[in-house]
Amino acid sequence: MIHGTLTGSVATLSLSVMVLLVAMVATPVYSSSLVAHHPGQTVIRTKGSDTMHVLMRAWADAYHKDHPSIVITTDNSGSSNGIAALVNGHIDMAVSSRTLKQQELRRISRQAGLLPQEHIVGWDGLSVVVHRHNPVEGFAMEQLASLYARTGTLKSWSDVGVTVPGCETGQIMLGSRRNNSGSYAFLQDAMAPFNSQRQRMASGEVTYHRNSRQLADWVASNPCAIGYMGMALVTEHIRAICIRTTRGECLPPTAESIRNRTYPLTRPLYLYVPNEPTEAVQHYLNWIRGTTGQHILRQVGFIPAVEQP
Repeated sequence: MIHGTLTGSVATLSLSVMVLLVAMVATPVYSSSLVAHHPGQTVIRTKGSDTMHVLMRAWADAYHKDHPSIVITTDNSGSSNGIAALVNGHIDMAVSSRTLKQQELRRISRQAGLLPQEHIVGWDGLSVVVHRHNPVEGFAMEQLASLYARTGTLKSWSDVGVTVPGCETGQIMLGSRRNNSGSYAFLQDAMAPFNSQRQRMASGEVTYHRNSRQLADWVASNPCAIGYMGMALVTEHIRAICIRTTRGECLPPTAESIRNRTYPLTRPLYLYVPNEPTEAVQHYLNWIRGTTGQHILRQVGFIPAVEQP
């Protein structure tokens, strides 16, 4: 059952969310944690996933419009940083595109005693992206693991049977998020069963990017490039390719393949809050999981945690 209070009309949100999305494409997306607030207002501090930052901004703006006494700050410094900030008591809500790691659970247990509440608020398909003129259809998970492993055998586009227009060297240029990213950690874990030596990414051969927008721009400007990001962040200048399943199907990250969990890189989107959240945080969380919050999530480009009737 979804709890929450529905305020305002869902239909009136469409234009405001689209305006926000356009603005965030046109301007850098970094921290907005220094939002001005006035005496008497309650501040809910959120921090974490860059993948979910556009979504968190859309949620924060819509919620504040209906609840002027609540100011919600956002920061897209990465899932790991958000989780660490929650553990240290610096924020009210951690935003993460991956689940908690075992070492994080142990640290929380030592420091706080009680584990935070974990809430799945939506679903995403981590999208493997290439330049829009790259003709490659897709990759199997074994191929992805070989691409990013230190001793991987796939080095050029000819190794996968394609010639890429504009890629003069023919070399596959690997792009990645940094290791504080939930997307980085999720892809590492997803590739691990197909990597017999459990190798980490070949850091000397990978170009690392601070956020998904930088990575998307880099892939768009490099015909030889490949990268990965959340499905809602794929732009018209790059192309998400399909991922081949163990049954031989090559599935793209679509609403259907993510909803039925057949896309190999399907992942939940998480919010973590203290074991005993404040009334304001709990109300906001209920709203996110309710009709209005899930409608906004769908508009941004993710898949709702629970489909609304």
